[in-house]
Amino acid sequence: MKKGFFIVLSSSLLFLLVMVTGCEDSGRFAASGKIGTLGPGGELTVKLAEDINARAGLNMIDFDLDEEEIDDVKYELGAELFSLSALLDWHIFDGSFHLTGGAISMDNEFTLDGTPTSSVEIGDTTYSAAQIGSLSGKAEIDGLAPYAGIGWGNPFKSKRRWGFTMDLGVAFTNSPEVDICSTGGLLSSDPTFLAELEKERKKIEDDLDSIKFYPVISLGLFYRF
Repeated sequence: MKKGFFIVLSSSLLFLLVMVTGCEDSGRFAASGKIGTLGPGGELTVKLAEDINARAGLNMIDFDLDEEEIDDVKYELGAELFSLSALLDWHIFDGSFHLTGGAISMDNEFTLDGTPTSSVEIGDTTYSAAQIGSLSGKAEIDGLAPYAGIGWGNPFKSKRRWGFTMDLGVAFTNSPEVDICSTGGLLSSDPTFLAELEKERKKIEDDLDSIKFYPVISLGLFYRF
């Protein structure tokens, strides 16, 4: 559903850009393609006042990284990022620099699949690779997050109808929620092992408890129409 919505939005933005090319510049609207820590996406900007713009955007990406072996565990990493944003820019000093505030609705999931090649400590006990099998874990960051940041670029100050933008900011999120499970091991269904695995899950979640922000860095190319 997310991918379908993203395709529809992207197609609509492309169609809009094609239709407005060569038309009279209204000076109040702009469309942007962006890439950054939220993933690639699109954004619509409207001029509300002389120095105030409103933006609505969508970002999405789904990727996997090659298998790596770290501390006798073979890992496969993946991420699925999806976000919707509603932001206000206040351009100060009568230029492209701006202060930004708003909110980002995030649904980000980071996955890790590990296969031990030797004994590994789980909770307070050490288990063999055969006892553990494969470990699958994920960390989720979701919900509505306040956003604050700065940036450069104003589609309505440039003499050209296209140009570049940059944003640097922070989304204040909830701490990641962590889940971990074992499959294919001799003890994957053993109650004692599962209790130790739950200890490990809580330990990881506690270690990530201080992470209550998500850095937002993006570069964009806008077209004003």
